[in-house]
Amino acid sequence: MSGLKKNIIFIIILLVVVVIGITWFMYSGPSGDLAEEGGVITEPTTPGSPTAPPRPNFAGVRAEILSNVNALRAIELDTTILKDAAFIALKKPVRQATTELQVGRSNPFLPY
Repeated sequence: MSGLKKNIIFIIILLVVVVIGITWFMYSGPSGDLAEEGGVITEPTTPGSPTAPPRPNFAGVRAEILSNVNALRAIELDTTILKDAAFIALKKPVRQATTELQVGRSNPFLPY
């Protein structure tokens, strides 16, 4: 195959994948679990009435944040290792000097 044919085939395959992705994104509806995830809840409507405006589920989001904060408050760190003799005896390693860096031109953007 020539390079032009390969490029055309690649572009066609890429376009097909993009079209499939856009179609899937546009036609896939919400999962229905938005209320549990703190998403938008719509009020049930009766036939013939306009759709109720969506309202966010602040109570669910607030409860989730508070449960995360309480979980973080319950964490206790054991700092006895910092007072251990083996830890106190640790020393910072000495870094060996590296070789000198080569200095380039004073202005690398000037033409040669």
